Amino acid sequence: MSHFLIAQFEILRGRLQQFLEATSENVADQMPQGFNNTIRWNVGHILTVADTFFGLKSCSGLEPNRQTGQEKSPLWKH
Repeated sequence: MSHFLIAQFEILRGRLQQFLEATSENVADQMPQGFNNTIRWNVGHILTVADTFFGLKSCSGLEPNRQTGQEKSPLWKH
């Protein structure tokens, strides 16, 4: 994956974090008219999908194994 794209995503991640930090809990949990989810949910969805797309994290929250692409279980060391 292009380092440029990942760098752009990191900029987006930082701006979304700044946005949420400047947004009250009440506003972040509001569901705008015409939308099916809250602002907080939408930001989380953007970050989760992008992380998965760039191979930074899987949707399940398990870290991918960079060599095989398989997810490592949190219990893999046991």
